[in-house]
Amino acid sequence: MRYKTLPFETLQLVLDEENYKKVIKFCAGYSILFPKRKIMSKLIVDSYKKMRKAGMSKPSSVLRLAQEYGKSRQGIYEILRKNGL
Repeated sequence: MRYKTLPFETLQLVLDEENYKKVIKFCAGYSILFPKRKIMSKLIVDSYKKMRKAGMSKPSSVLRLAQEYGKSRQGIYEILRKNGL
């Protein structure tokens, strides 16, 4: 039996904001069918925006995200650059 998969973006159309974030966090660790890069970059961008709103500087936000997600600072900067931040 073959399953049809929906594009990752269609989750936003089906779920409200709170449930969408819960599904993203769940899929980030256990996903096979969903694109992990999109999920991780979405989580990183959301976390970065919250940190900046809380008053953290850009370098300290990037350092904290790098430690939290196990990526290099350059990797975090690259993700932020791709998302226009």
